[in-house]
Amino acid sequence: MTFAALYDIHGNLPALREVLREVRRQSVDAIVIGGDVVLGPMSGACLELLQSCEVPPYYIKGNCEMEVVDYANGIRNTKLPEQVLESIRWTAQELSAAQLQMIDSWPWQCTLKTEVGDILFCHATPRSAKENFTSLSGKEKLMEIFGSLDHQRIICGHTHVQFEIRVTGTQVSNAGSVGMPSGTAEAQWLLIDDQVRFMQTGYDLEAAARTILGSGYPGSEEFVQSYLRSSQDVSKLLDYYK
Repeated sequence: MTFAALYDIHGNLPALREVLREVRRQSVDAIVIGGDVVLGPMSGACLELLQSCEVPPYYIKGNCEMEVVDYANGIRNTKLPEQVLESIRWTAQELSAAQLQMIDSWPWQCTLKTEVGDILFCHATPRSAKENFTSLSGKEKLMEIFGSLDHQRIICGHTHVQFEIRVTGTQVSNAGSVGMPSGTAEAQWLLIDDQVRFMQTGYDLEAAARTILGSGYPGSEEFVQSYLRSSQDVSKLLDYYK
């Protein structure tokens, strides 16, 4: 079987559309959506597009799904910056009640049988949807997170950086980000068959920029500048999240 793993879409509908076109060309048997579909310019439209996929996806919940649902239920995370809270507020109001219920129902992780063995899919780490680590993290931290697990492979996201590390007998692969990638403006994802392959898919960035700027999203200008018209510094992100 062939799987596609799409993480951290963040409401970037043009990027998601192009990745799904590529996924169809690869004739995948299953799609895993690894959390953080929401909190971005066109979160509701992204959810609608995913629900219309010919291959119904497996979903897992990310920290942004949690924050948006909490906000819709009257729970405010006062630790977050006001700019982030404004984006959460806008996204919560954009989504329908059915969409909010759907993302709240997603599990925190799932395990699927593949040609490279059983793979555990989680958003950030197997114990938290918010925990950070990178390929620069120290051995003690990595052993604390992964050392007691018996999975041969784990797929994660959250930090928006594609990388792969081995912790004892476990291979850990980060899918990067479809909608807010680092080191490139191309959408990042994974293709999994007899190996785990890092994929990057280009799309019309200027057309996407116009669409995002017209979405009404409160952070649209910063989104376009940071992820479509420039790229995040991979080395700084790896060091920051380690």
